[in-house]
Amino acid sequence: MSHRLIRELVLIREEFTATRASITYVLRIWSMRHDEAEIAGQKLGATQQANDNLEATYLVRVFARFEAILRDHFPAAKPNVDVPEAAAILIDQLGAHYRIPAAIRSDVHAVRRYRNAVAHAHPGADVVLFADAMATLNRYLAWLP
Repeated sequence: MSHRLIRELVLIREEFTATRASITYVLRIWSMRHDEAEIAGQKLGATQQANDNLEATYLVRVFARFEAILRDHFPAAKPNVDVPEAAAILIDQLGAHYRIPAAIRSDVHAVRRYRNAVAHAHPGADVVLFADAMATLNRYLAWLP
């Protein structure tokens, strides 16, 4: 089952890659094509800002999907136990249940902290690159049956 779960995150990575390519292309041709119907009326600065924020935006999305996967999986692992509200507790309880190494759980918590910092505009967490977040979350999911 972990391959199916990992595939859900891969779909988001593929969307991220397509979006990155699209924005890069638009920025490259902006001076020649900014009057094309698809981008007419858009501002170059806003497009550059979207490009600058793309990794963080998709990191929030991929972590949200990861958390949803854990919430969906929790009742199978722990029947008759309420699904924890806090992502940190959810990560730790499933991690303990499946004996996921502490180092992997710690790395997932680093992604969670960065996601929280981005989502709540609360600086302070160490930056996590999208590719690193994907690898970390997939390592955790690989332990789920």
